[in-house]
Amino acid sequence: MKCLRILLFISLAFLLASNIQLSASSLEYLTYRFEVSKELADHKDSVNSIVFSPDDSLIASGSEDGSVKLWDADSGKRVKAIMRHPFPILCVAFRPDSNMVAAGSEAGNITLWDVNYKERIKTLKGHTDCVGSIRFSPDGKILASGSADYTIRLWDMSSGKEVKKLDEHMDIVNSLAFSPDGKILASSSADGSVKLWNTDSWESVSTLKESAGSVNSICFNSDGSVLASGSANGVIRLWNVSSGEEIRAFESKNKAAVGIDDGMAFSPDDRILVSGASDGKITVWDAGSGDVVEELRAHTEIVKAVVFSPDGKRMASAGSNGVAKLWKIYVKESLEITLDAEYGGWQLGILSLKADIVGLPDVVRFQYSTDGSTWINIAEKKEPPYSIEWNTRESIPGMAKTVNLRTVAERVTGTTAIDMAVGSFSVDNQPPETKHTYDGLWHKADFGIELSAGDGDGIGVADVEYRLNHGQSKNIMWDG
Repeated sequence: MKCLRILLFISLAFLLASNIQLSASSLEYLTYRFEVSKELADHKDSVNSIVFSPDDSLIASGSEDGSVKLWDADSGKRVKAIMRHPFPILCVAFRPDSNMVAAGSEAGNITLWDVNYKERIKTLKGHTDCVGSIRFSPDGKILASGSADYTIRLWDMSSGKEVKKLDEHMDIVNSLAFSPDGKILASSSADGSVKLWNTDSWESVSTLKESAGSVNSICFNSDGSVLASGSANGVIRLWNVSSGEEIRAFESKNKAAVGIDDGMAFSPDDRILVSGASDGKITVWDAGSGDVVEELRAHTEIVKAVVFSPDGKRMASAGSNGVAKLWKIYVKESLEITLDAEYGGWQLGILSLKADIVGLPDVVRFQYSTDGSTWINIAEKKEPPYSIEWNTRESIPGMAKTVNLRTVAERVTGTTAIDMAVGSFSVDNQPPETKHTYDGLWHKADFGIELSAGDGDGIGVADVEYRLNHGQSKNIMWDG
């Protein structure tokens, strides 16, 4: 049996994207780089909230100066229309169809704006104190608002009327988050608790109690299985939504308070969690291990909000110094691949290939070439184990040939590692030649017979059979 073991190192550079499960593994094979691509500096006072539109075309920012401004998400250029309010704006949110922006104010009102016509649609009144967090349900039918009046109010978007008031918190409601499937609304409060609400009954189904201090910000991961909470004492906790158990906790070195409402966010692929803090820094955390990946000196004052674009290629942050920033996110991923190949010989013609990969490829392709230039796909695998059994007889019949093998690991569509010189392998699917001679004295009791077989690969004579007078075949080695 022939064996080949090849060790490959592949480096991929691309903008962050994709989708994985939250795990305890580290990101040792990933290197992130965050680069400010544009400063959004038209506000005259603290930028309290910033958000990308779900269609990834616009950014909305709300400020202490009473304005909501729209920006092109790619270029960072401001759209001319300005949505003015008589009171400071504390939070903004896009409806899922990206056609409406809601703005919560210090006066306790919520203003709805048509994005296309830049016109005020309606003002929702009901809270008796400032509105610090607003979220649309994933289907856009409900708007949830959290207030300093200790309540959460639910608004029907078809009528603009309040349909429910949730009043179980004992202090200011700082942050709200709908699960991606819309079945759970999470809320956090200055009373130190996080509550989970069933959106069918609007009953509280679970309370996640922090150890101490105000819970300033909450966010779900991409599938809603994990909820992150960030506190005024600088501690971030990850919670199992189903069980209500704490998974792990992160703590910043200087224990700076996490920003209120939009103070942290999971990347769309759940690999990293970012948090903005009162010291002006944004911390990038490995969501699986809790290790600090990088610390960004983002703003000169408090980081009020930090969010990812829907495609994960950009990040936006808002500061109390009146400046918002648009960031590009680059990630360099190193994939370490070990390829094992075993050829069982001409009898079966099967070549066993197995690739052990450190990293997270979206697809792994096994390929071969007989001329070193034209590569033909054998098979592809989109999840582990990355192994195949290749019947070489169907592709490479006949005499021995030198076959080049390689593995193509693709991380993001259009970004593929293909420069892999993995060596060659000899495949011979030609059966061995056999010869036999005897001395012609078959009528004697004893006669001589000579047999040989070989294909240059250690093939020998396995057995010899004979038959007398058309009778039953017998093995000359065993039956005599």
